[in-house]
Amino acid sequence: LVGPFVDAEHPAVKSGALDVTVEDLFAETVQSQVEELCEQLPNLKVLLMPSVRDAHSDMVYPQAPLDISDLKAKPGQVIAVGDPGTVRCNDVVIGCSSQDMLKHLSANECTNAKGEDRIGRLATHVIAQRSYYPLYPPPKGSSIDTSLMHAARMAVTPDILILPSDLSPCAKLVNVRQPMETSSAEAPADATSEGMETDVEDAKVVYINPGRLTKGSSGGTFVHVHLRAPDSTQTAGQPQRADKRARVEIVRI
Repeated sequence: LVGPFVDAEHPAVKSGALDVTVEDLFAETVQSQVEELCEQLPNLKVLLMPSVRDAHSDMVYPQAPLDISDLKAKPGQVIAVGDPGTVRCNDVVIGCSSQDMLKHLSANECTNAKGEDRIGRLATHVIAQRSYYPLYPPPKGSSIDTSLMHAARMAVTPDILILPSDLSPCAKLVNVRQPMETSSAEAPADATSEGMETDVEDAKVVYINPGRLTKGSSGGTFVHVHLRAPDSTQTAGQPQRADKRARVEIVRI
């Protein structure tokens, strides 16, 4: 689940018309429903990621995880992650950030490319730059703390990249050429960075923009990602690409 949960841009929050604190509002709405869901499905795991628009959290990016110390669930059943965050689910790496990076890139990109997939190209920038926020300087009002941007580095290339945005919801397979990760043992003894040709590989990443769950007073969209288990008949240790096993459904409320 990706924030904002208590949107600071909501008219009732923005005008101060609430008769409860924003912390109590989160507890009464989101937290209580998560607790009820966890009780009904004891094997379920829930990940909570905040947003800089969350009125009950630290509104700065990169962002610390939410405080869920008083959430009633089995240990480890609900996990609070920072924004951005990278998690591994069995053999699949999932990267996510609530910051509307694609919208910011769209307003600042300069290109003469015609007929290309614009959204796919914007998502490629994020992966190729190995950063969840590769734009500098950030636009006004984005609440970016540049002194903390080391926390926005993309240490590994995710198999699935989730970037919620105000742009149209979509799911795309993007192809990124990047240097191959070579261990020091595999590198030549006399190798130097100067004059060397760097081996590259194609990384295929499933990019998803699930959209927003609500739009004003009406419903928005969310995403279902169905991931088939790895084929046990294949050679052990052979990588099985997630994009070959994934099906993404964008559901409109």
